[in-house]
Amino acid sequence: MPPSSRPPFPPCQPHFNRLKTHLMRHVLLPVVLLALVQGVAGQADLTLRDIIEQREPVSPRISPDGRMVAFLVRQSSLADNAARTSLHLVTPDSPPRKLAEEASISQLEWIPDNSGVTAVLPCDGQTALCRVSIKDGQRRPLLDPAVRVSLYAWSPDGARVAYITSQGPEPDEAKRAENEGVIYDDNVFGIRNFTGRNWSRGGGKPEIRIWDQKSGSTVRVGEDLTNATSIRRLAWSPNGQKLSVEYAPASKPEYSMNVSHIAVIDLRTRSTRPVVEWKDASRGAEWSPDSDSLVFASVGDINPLEKFYETRSGFYVWKEPGGPPRRVETEEVYRRLNGARWDNTGKGLLFELENNSRSCLYRIPATGGSASAVIPGTDHFSAFHFDASGRKAAAIRQACTVAPVIVLVDIESGRYTILTDLNPAFRSIRLAEGRELRWKNRFGHETNGFLLLPPGRKEGQKVPLLIITYFFSNKFTTQAQWMTSYPAQLFAASGFGVLLMNYPSEIAWRYGDFKAASFSQGVNPLASMEKAVDMLVEDGTADRERVGIMGWSFGAWLTEYAITHSTIFQAASAGEGGLNNAGQYWVTGAAVMRHYLDAFFGGPPLGDTLRNYQEACPAFNADRISAPLLREYGPDVGVQSLELFAMMRRLGKPVEQVIYPNAPHVLDRPSHRLASMQRNLDWFRFWLQQYEDPDPAKAAQYARWRALRH
Repeated sequence: MPPSSRPPFPPCQPHFNRLKTHLMRHVLLPVVLLALVQGVAGQADLTLRDIIEQREPVSPRISPDGRMVAFLVRQSSLADNAARTSLHLVTPDSPPRKLAEEASISQLEWIPDNSGVTAVLPCDGQTALCRVSIKDGQRRPLLDPAVRVSLYAWSPDGARVAYITSQGPEPDEAKRAENEGVIYDDNVFGIRNFTGRNWSRGGGKPEIRIWDQKSGSTVRVGEDLTNATSIRRLAWSPNGQKLSVEYAPASKPEYSMNVSHIAVIDLRTRSTRPVVEWKDASRGAEWSPDSDSLVFASVGDINPLEKFYETRSGFYVWKEPGGPPRRVETEEVYRRLNGARWDNTGKGLLFELENNSRSCLYRIPATGGSASAVIPGTDHFSAFHFDASGRKAAAIRQACTVAPVIVLVDIESGRYTILTDLNPAFRSIRLAEGRELRWKNRFGHETNGFLLLPPGRKEGQKVPLLIITYFFSNKFTTQAQWMTSYPAQLFAASGFGVLLMNYPSEIAWRYGDFKAASFSQGVNPLASMEKAVDMLVEDGTADRERVGIMGWSFGAWLTEYAITHSTIFQAASAGEGGLNNAGQYWVTGAAVMRHYLDAFFGGPPLGDTLRNYQEACPAFNADRISAPLLREYGPDVGVQSLELFAMMRRLGKPVEQVIYPNAPHVLDRPSHRLASMQRNLDWFRFWLQQYEDPDPAKAAQYARWRALRH
């Protein structure tokens, strides 16, 4: 059935109907869980299909005149084992109307005269930058379909388009590598070249081109940005005479791994001037209404070797005709700023901030001071996009139990209008409410998290606790937000308390200072986990003897560090991690990874610095593991993950490792997501609730897991 004709949530046997049947037939699950499940009788039950096939809005784009909003919706299908993206148009006076649906649609923008939108999508048999009619969805290429566009921006008057392209690999490069071999360059190649069997050096340097709509001609600009390896952002000045360019420069040992520079191209003279060439990231440059100044976010002119992993950032203003940027002094300390823009008066700045509690738009005087939220409350507002006047914006609104919707925001008043209802079925599905918690660890460092408790749980009733880490906010939570492997709400529905936990803010350290680095990324986060468990045990929420932990990516490192340096967890799951093990120094094959490990451990796992690896590396501390560990990986990170797996197997520790062939860093194939979420649900119920699903198809799974007990 094509996605356009599928019901919002295809019928399937409700999860709890199956669960209640199991409870009547089996006595392994504690009686307390039976009471919890019976407490939700008469309400719709969440299923894994509901989680996987929910509609996710992305890229809201308000028209320049502020009257319409275009947006994309991504939806996965278990039947098709694929995801599709659809393009929609909505106004405050009419429901959303679908204009297109494809396997992939990206880079959505409005044409400045409000006549249509542009996006990269299939057109005439090729994926290209296309113009899409807002009347009937008809599409036609904007540029030559053979041109590969990685980024583009319309000029304010709609007369021109600036875009980024690059030449692809030389046609015979792969054949030459196959026949003659390749000189290995660890600044270019890495483990993915081995696992993917691709030895191309990739495309050439990025090129900035300006296309004139009237004449159809194209000119190249910015040729003197010779050290740009990629271009991340373009911004036209309101008068159309200048173009700001944010780019990644060629790597240097003293640069941050996330370094980005900003330059300005004067389109009248085609000359390029640097705005900022600091050693760390400078992001999100936007022009002032008078085209005279740029505002951007940066950690500042610091030396990353002195402050490695610095996350505190601020706003800077660069003013024509040049000179050093001026810092905007703020009363608050901000982390992970991505940029700002001037408000419509030119006297204030607007910026979107995700602070691990909520995301919202904030306003601050351009001269500095204290910021205030444009929209009060605790709901999560993100992806703001402004009309030409700067008085209205489109955004995405959501909360822990509120599915995401597109909203139209009045910037002056902070009032908003809901424009869509993309997931109506969730209004009748029982979800555990999320409660934000804040606490300080024994070192005095604060963090937060969101606690879900089983529906029907009585006050003082202790439940097994699961900690999931990291990077959460007050966002819609069915799975663990961005993590597609952990069904947070189904954990809660199955009788677990679930804490979606953020770790404390990074504390920048001097390059090679192992004590400070391991405190920032290991000791301090673990102290916050231990305090969270103590806090929830002491208030009667959690059972100390049944505590599990899981995490993805960096969260996998936090998980594996925790189970090798603490005994508070009785079960664990980690995905796509493998960080901070000694073998990573060689097996990744990349200079950038050695640079990071030198920064963390003080050098390679040899000589005097070997003891630092022995202190922190999960693989070197595998003998201390008592918690059964489930590990899930794709083919690339999976190779470097084998170090801990091999050590646990050698020591007879309970571990199971699953490889998902051809999977990206975060699982996105519906079948992978289904298998992973079901596996994690089964894993923690097996170890912490002594429960086995009687489904005959899972008999081999439980036989393996029972064998791990011995």
